[in-house]
Amino acid sequence: MKLEELVKQIEGTFFIPDNYKGKKVQEITIEKVSNLDQAGPNDISFFVNPKLLGQFKKTKAGAVLVSKANKESDCLQIVHPDPKVSMAKTYNLFYELKHSFKGLSELAFIHQHSKVHPKATIYPYCYISEGAEVGEDSVLYPNTFLGERAKVGKNTVLFPNVVVMNDCEIGSNCLIHPGTAIGGDGFGFTPTGTHNIKVPQTGKVVIEDDVEIGSLCTIDRAAFDKTYIGRESKLDSQVHVAHNVHIGELALIAGQTGIAGSAKLGKNFMCSGQVAVGPGMEIGDGVIVGPKAGVIKPIKEKGEYMGMPTVKKMEWLKEARGISKLPELMKRITALEKQIEELKNLSS
Repeated sequence: MKLEELVKQIEGTFFIPDNYKGKKVQEITIEKVSNLDQAGPNDISFFVNPKLLGQFKKTKAGAVLVSKANKESDCLQIVHPDPKVSMAKTYNLFYELKHSFKGLSELAFIHQHSKVHPKATIYPYCYISEGAEVGEDSVLYPNTFLGERAKVGKNTVLFPNVVVMNDCEIGSNCLIHPGTAIGGDGFGFTPTGTHNIKVPQTGKVVIEDDVEIGSLCTIDRAAFDKTYIGRESKLDSQVHVAHNVHIGELALIAGQTGIAGSAKLGKNFMCSGQVAVGPGMEIGDGVIVGPKAGVIKPIKEKGEYMGMPTVKKMEWLKEARGISKLPELMKRITALEKQIEELKNLSS
């Protein structure tokens, strides 16, 4: 790809240092993306970490993405206010997900009353149940299971061993990674003291367009209505979404997070790993939750939260600093108690 075309597509601008000695901009062709220390004259790289300034100065890359022009390097620079965003866009210009098989395998079971688009790809050993639907250009890898009336939209990829149970719906342009189970029963039991009575889970899961779900995730079907994941949400591996959860659009949820039943997460929700969201909790738009936090009360105000139970990040940092001082405070208190006891003995 010509560098000029690339820069136009990512909406960047050129910065040519005074001592630049490379090719003319019009002559540069970019073949791939590389690290600063490995890049060659037909590679593009990016500089976002100040610790890599040395590599930035020495790089042989054809061009480097930066957040602002830097005269310390004599390489050709592409300025973009957010180099991470521009880097992601650049990667996508060179990356294409390729599949080793095309068509409908004779080794797959496709029910005669299902609807599989002729341009879909169904690998060997898939099982597509009665009433299930697979859209145009979608790809189902080996050992994928679609239950009765399950629906998969256009251009969606289900990697090996993905399970989509009865009546569940996946939108278009989604990626579901290996081993993820969608639509298993929610954890619905009523204890009596002598028995745990199962509550039938008769709802479904609805996943909107452009959602990506990592490996080994579990998305439980709703008890009555639907478990919902909004468009362009991204779930890391090993995330558990319980029954009747509602996740708003553009969520980013890191690994080993557990979201309990009927929780409602607003738009642009983000969380680090091992976060726990309690049952029925409501979280507003634009909330960010730090690692190993526990949400056990509603969060309405946009911002960053940490801790168990969660509090605003700055408040949590003050608490953490206070906890680190506890050992010294305990020593001082013990010494003061000893002095008080000595004074009591003297006065008596």
